[in-house]
Order: sequence, then C-alpha cells, then structure tokens
Amino acid sequence: LSEYDYRCRMKHRSGRWLWVHDRGKDLEWTDDGKPLMMYGTHADITDEMNNLHRVQQQNAALGILNDLALDSETSDDARIEKALRLGSAYLNLPLAIVSEINSNVYSVRWFVAPADSGLEADLSFPLEDTYCSMLLGTKNSLAISHMAVSRHRNHPCYGKFGLESYLAAPIFVQDDLYGTLNFSSPEPRSQDFSDTEVTFVTLLARWIAGLIERKISVQMLTKLVEQTPGKLYQYQ
Repeated sequence: LSEYDYRCRMKHRSGRWLWVHDRGKDLEWTDDGKPLMMYGTHADITDEMNNLHRVQQQNAALGILNDLALDSETSDDARIEKALRLGSAYLNLPLAIVSEINSNVYSVRWFVAPADSGLEADLSFPLEDTYCSMLLGTKNSLAISHMAVSRHRNHPCYGKFGLESYLAAPIFVQDDLYGTLNFSSPEPRSQDFSDTEVTFVTLLARWIAGLIERKISVQMLTKLVEQTPGKLYQYQ
C-alpha cells in the first residue's frame, strides 16, 4: 500500500496506554519497487476514543433500561432476574444479587451467578461479613475496582470470599432500606468503574425497588383479603 491510515493502542514509556491515529504514505521507492522513504504522523486520540467509549456505554445502559421498562409480559420475579442477567453482562461481573437486609442479617432474594458459586435463593449471611454492610447509613453507591489495593482491603468479606471488584447501590422501598443491588467478581478490574456504570446500577436499583414495592403491596392486599370474611352489601 502506498498510503496507510490506522488506529491502534500504544504503550507510552511512562507505562500508560494511549490511542494513536497513525497515518502516512510512501514518498520514494527503490528500482525494484520497495519503499525507500516514508512520511507519517502519530496523533494522540486518547480523549476522542474515551469519549466514544463513554457514549457507547451510555447507549448500552439506556438500551437495557428501556428494554426492562417496556417488558410487561413476564412476572416481576422474572423481570428482576432478567435485570440481573443484563446488568451482569453489561458490567462483565459474573455475580449479581438483590439482597434483603433485616437487622444484622443479609439474605439473597434474587441472584444470577455461575453454577459453582455456591449461591442459592434465601441464603443468609451475617451482614458484617458482606461488602453491603458498608452501604448502611448512606444513599450512595459503592464502587471498588480492586479490593486488594483499596482502603477496604481489611473488610471481613474480602478474607472470606475474595471478591476483588464490587459495584452496588442501596434499594429503598417506601423510604426504608430494603437491601442492595450488587455486582461483583473474584477478578479485579483493569480500570475504575465509570460514572456511567455507577449511574446505571443506581437507576437499576431504583427500578427494582419499584417492582419490590409493588410485590409487597400485592402480598399485603392478598393477605388482607384472605383474612377478611367475604360479605355482600346491598343498598336499596
């Protein structure tokens, strides 16, 4: 080729990786047709590629949230499990849990995980042995990309389960803490969680909170109906 135009990643001498736009062309050839002189440029396009990646992340997150919002044909349990599957794939974190917290007990209510994870529905742990204990008393999300080098590395959960990356948001039902939506992995992340990823989990937790609140309301209404003798009132 007499000209080339290529985008690639290159490692800077400082150790960080850059995106580079590499362009050039042959200026002179030998008598047997081989390139003799070339001219070209390397342009740092790291910011441009990061912005493109951010937009792609945002579009993917919005697509998932729209898909869930428009899915009205399945049960609430199925919709929550679908949300966990989609969130797990989007974040590339294999463990996804909706927990319920009562006093000092953490219980798994819905989850998506590999078959060998040991998780099962209604499995309970002491709250202090879970990362979610760090969310108590706050309405903020918690993002840890590499637990071993974080300020939380001495947490009991790390010693028991060895989870390196973790992203969670609290779930509030009628202004009371119900539990958490959390995604995790035994592998560390190469980069910190982005603002888009954190916002995605926060919004997903709010959407799940709406389903749980409706589920609780239906259960309370059903129980009330079962406990109240049926009566027929006729007004004349």
